[in-house]
Amino acid sequence: VKRSSLVDAPRVLTLVIKRFSGGHFGKVSKPVTFDEELDLGPFVEPSLLEKEGVIGEPDEHGVNKTRDLWRAQQRASGEQGRCLYTLTGVVVHSGVMNSVNAGHYTAFVKSADEWYLVDDEEVTKSSWGAVSKATAYMLFYRRLPAEPAQH
Repeated sequence: VKRSSLVDAPRVLTLVIKRFSGGHFGKVSKPVTFDEELDLGPFVEPSLLEKEGVIGEPDEHGVNKTRDLWRAQQRASGEQGRCLYTLTGVVVHSGVMNSVNAGHYTAFVKSADEWYLVDDEEVTKSSWGAVSKATAYMLFYRRLPAEPAQH
């Protein structure tokens, strides 16, 4: 089993969804589901969570947990440290003749908890329902502040 992990979590996470196959033609239009909130905690190295005070603080007995102990406790409890992101933008490509070299780009942008569709010079109010059904090409997530561990 191959696993990747993050040593540092960026403030803005940009995910590009592969929407092409076979060179310049052959756009992939398969639906991809995505959420408004993303938790990368299970993929973050404990050193990052320690640096941000999420783990590594003394417990109620004044004992600092080591990384190995923390990992064992997380596995046993089924919990992971949280590294939360919120979706702030989605880019959509409407292709011409299934080409990735031609077409039109639009974007959904979240501002003050409201979704908007940006299409050239026109901006209209939208909804999460419309965003979640879009054939996303790029997703933009903003990192939420870390929540300190509860003692």
